[in-house]
Amino acid sequence: LSLLPDADGRPALLPERVDGAWALLSGNVSVIQVQAGQEGPPLLLSEGLAAPTSQSATLLPPGRKATLSPGEALWAGSSALFVRGPGIRPLLIGATLGGLLGALALVGVYQLIRVAEPRLPGLDAIGLTSQGALREVARGLAGYLAVLPVLLFVSWITQRLATSLGIPAEHHPFVKALERDWSLALWVVLAAAVAAPIIEELCFRGLALSAFQRTLGTLPALGAQALLFAAIHPGFSHLLPMLCLGTLFGALRLSSPTGSIVAPITAHMAHNGLTLGFVLWVLA
Repeated sequence: LSLLPDADGRPALLPERVDGAWALLSGNVSVIQVQAGQEGPPLLLSEGLAAPTSQSATLLPPGRKATLSPGEALWAGSSALFVRGPGIRPLLIGATLGGLLGALALVGVYQLIRVAEPRLPGLDAIGLTSQGALREVARGLAGYLAVLPVLLFVSWITQRLATSLGIPAEHHPFVKALERDWSLALWVVLAAAVAAPIIEELCFRGLALSAFQRTLGTLPALGAQALLFAAIHPGFSHLLPMLCLGTLFGALRLSSPTGSIVAPITAHMAHNGLTLGFVLWVLA
């Protein structure tokens, strides 16, 4: 087994003995790349330090590379190389529930502030209004379906360009989680197709777009929030598709008769749900 340097070329990792298993003190390294040797016992990749089984572990063939994230272990017989830290399950559940509760808390605190300062604009200023909600849902779906062919073409061009430049494809942590444990499917769906669209649209099309529009004007605000939205989705292959989506979501908000963010949320849910459905189909 050999440890591979990370993206910054830092190969130095200090192993120490912890609870009968080998643990890595990785500092600020979030993931560790390993490569199985050509000889030696079979290597099994699993979550946690529980003894691996054929259902809970993934076989790492000789010469194959893999990524170890916090909470994961690589087993050789009865010995394990373990990366300390929370696993994907608590992080996924915590991020989903924490994000939704945080959004509710943000809205609740703002409403309390408005009680003391009634001159502040209402929640409709950031798109939180129920007026014409069904119409906005229909607008969101129609807008996404209209842009979908362009989005697929841009994604294809980006992937071809990345391949020609030798840039490796980035895999979302949710995909990696599903590859290991199908019991996480419900939480992945809630996180990707429900929680993320609500939280991100509240932040970008609600708060950011409104603030940019007041200071920059409508068209510069549309571009600024789309760039900001693309920037939080790291990876070369995500840049242009996310820029297209950010522009679509912003345009849906700006073209709403009531200024609602229901249409952007709907389009965002449709995109994430369609993408996640394709991933589930491929993995199945």
